[in-house]
Amino acid sequence: MRWRSGKSYALLATLNFVGFIIITCLVLSLTTFRRRLWCNALGSGRKRSSRRNHQSRFNQKLSQMVSRRRIPDILKAEDLLFSRLDDFRLKANMEQSSSQNLHLNHYSFGIIISAYAKCGDAVRAEKLLEEMERLSCSREDLKHLKPDTVKYTSCINAWAKSKKRGSAHKAERLLRRMEQNYYIKGDKLLKPNIKTYAAVIDAWAKNKERNPQVSGPRRAEDILGRMELRCSQGDKTVEPDIVIYNSVLNAWANCSHRERNVPQHAEAFLHRMINRFQEKKSNVIPDIYSYNILLKCWANSRNDLATSRCEDIFKMLKSLKSARANELHLRLNTVTYNTLLSAYLKTSNCSDYVVQRSNDLLSEMIKEANSGNVRVKPDKSTFKILREIRNNNMTFK
Repeated sequence: MRWRSGKSYALLATLNFVGFIIITCLVLSLTTFRRRLWCNALGSGRKRSSRRNHQSRFNQKLSQMVSRRRIPDILKAEDLLFSRLDDFRLKANMEQSSSQNLHLNHYSFGIIISAYAKCGDAVRAEKLLEEMERLSCSREDLKHLKPDTVKYTSCINAWAKSKKRGSAHKAERLLRRMEQNYYIKGDKLLKPNIKTYAAVIDAWAKNKERNPQVSGPRRAEDILGRMELRCSQGDKTVEPDIVIYNSVLNAWANCSHRERNVPQHAEAFLHRMINRFQEKKSNVIPDIYSYNILLKCWANSRNDLATSRCEDIFKMLKSLKSARANELHLRLNTVTYNTLLSAYLKTSNCSDYVVQRSNDLLSEMIKEANSGNVRVKPDKSTFKILREIRNNNMTFK
């Protein structure tokens, strides 16, 4: 019995020891497995972080190169961008690289396109935009280089600032491409926003083509109509603001030498703004800049009624009480006075009444400025217009 009992205890101890060894091995294996998983995750995280750091440093370098907004500097930055792309293509052909080793992203292209836009070099900006489109379609792992709304808007801004013939047409062509891709093909990356539409309207406002078949203000109104339509359909992201409406008004003011009845069209557009506000179709109401542009339309028209109409608008604005004017953002400023003086200057006969009226306006501006209203303080343009009025008066005498 003792022998059997001792043998049982020995067997039990052996089994316990073997079980302990097995459990210890399992615990060590699980710990090692978890440690390897953690190291792999940490390693991949470090790689992603390193890749982001490379991209960030590269983009910072591009930003520093184009900061002076000089074309030679921008060209050097573009060469650096494409040299990085060439290195990537060489390694890709040798099957040693993927897009993760590219160390640049669509922001890198955006920096160059924005720099070209600020310099007004629309041709190079659009060429780089087309290159982004081509690269994103060339390889599956370069789809992240596909241009988005920001890149297209920068390119449209470049055409708006460009002085090349047909720049407004090319700006609207890019807008139509975006609308087609978003509203028809469903490409969410190319949804036009209010800045996109504003840039195209600004391009038409600056349009100087003398083609009678192309009316910049009417094209600007068409684009505004598309914005209003989409806003009425529920897309509040493209709801026109006062800057958009004033840009359309400015398009009318800039084409007085090419269009007929420009002041009448501008007034009709202004009344359209007021009617839409009263009908609660829009939250926008004309401000002092809107009326300044309307005064500019009349002053540049050389219409026989230009001076009297400018005086009527000026008196209407002046008749508003200060509290009401502040509420509607209709307080007179220096531009308002200067535009009325410009209308006097462009009359066919600078009579003594015109000179006296101009001097009265100057005295009124000085009085208001001395009382603390710096918004109507006379500037260099004020005194220049007054000198020309007096010189014309001396010439007619």
